[in-house]
Amino acid sequence: MVEISASMVKELREKSGAAMMDCKKALVESSGDFEKAFEWLRQKGVATAGKKASRSASEGLVVGQVAADGKTGILIELNCETDFVARNEQFTALAQELGADALVAKPKNVEAFAAHTVGSTTVAAKITEAIAKTGENIVMRRVSVIESTTAHGVVGLYVHAVGGKLGALIEISADKQVDGEKLTALARELAMHVVSAKPQYVTKEEVPAT
Repeated sequence: MVEISASMVKELREKSGAAMMDCKKALVESSGDFEKAFEWLRQKGVATAGKKASRSASEGLVVGQVAADGKTGILIELNCETDFVARNEQFTALAQELGADALVAKPKNVEAFAAHTVGSTTVAAKITEAIAKTGENIVMRRVSVIESTTAHGVVGLYVHAVGGKLGALIEISADKQVDGEKLTALARELAMHVVSAKPQYVTKEEVPAT
């Protein structure tokens, strides 16, 4: 029988993020083979995620990012079960990481984004791993992407700092070249007002007659 050292357990824990006891068990089950142990933990995470899928995820965060050129912006709603996990560094880091992934992928919907491959894994697999680490169900509820296609347009983003529960993306454009910093600042300010007002419609034509 292969002796499982503390350094082996520590290395697997650092790579997987799983609990120490789970890492030790994975190494025992895999006779000390690091890659097999990692796969054992991954499969355990998938099984754990499946068991938790029916549990309500009503807490979470809204995160947003805008590309460096100001032409593309994204908003993501990522949910978990408790406020404790929503404020956890691992959860907030996952939300920000998914935001960066979405800015590159520009997905049309949640399903398309979940299937998107990042490196050697998918977005769905990232969430599954996070479920195993936090012990809570995690659901990516919504993803929105706005791209400005006009020559003098920018995307504005505002996420309410308190709790990160509300966010807005807007696109504005000018009919001629204007100060980019001023236009970006205006877009962000308007997005802040959108968060405050929570409008259901953009134009009066969108409002139902009844």
